[in-house]
Amino acid sequence: MTSCNSSGGNYEKGKLVSPDELSTLEADKANKGVRFSIVGYPAVNGDIATGANKTPVLRVNTEPNGAGTMIISFALDMGKGRNKFYVPEEFTMKDIQVFDNEGKSHSSDEKMQFSFTLNLQTDQERIHRTDIKIVDGRLQSNEKLVYLARLEDIRIDKASN
Repeated sequence: MTSCNSSGGNYEKGKLVSPDELSTLEADKANKGVRFSIVGYPAVNGDIATGANKTPVLRVNTEPNGAGTMIISFALDMGKGRNKFYVPEEFTMKDIQVFDNEGKSHSSDEKMQFSFTLNLQTDQERIHRTDIKIVDGRLQSNEKLVYLARLEDIRIDKASN
């Protein structure tokens, strides 16, 4: 999945899905244009890229402060405004600031809800994707046919739990 914030889009909260459900959304043509959301903790890696024609990527992890596993990632504008994130040039995970839909700042140890519109490329052939995860200490893989997808109109809110 790739993502972007397009102007004039839909910024409503999306239907909350679990990480397991998230991996199946791209397989169903009926999900094209539907708003979904996932809950997790904001994180970035040390190789964050900024500059001309580069949109930095914000990851969503299962645990605070960059710990746990990555659930999903969004290409998201940097800045100190609504639905953006900011890190200084030199940073640690605790320096991340995520700005919610109201423009309020949050840190990497706060659980957040990330909503997005799933834009499936249904006019193209589906591709094979293998999902790999560890279950009870054993490697498990699952292959499926999915549509290429873009995640658009990213909305960030403080999680309600």
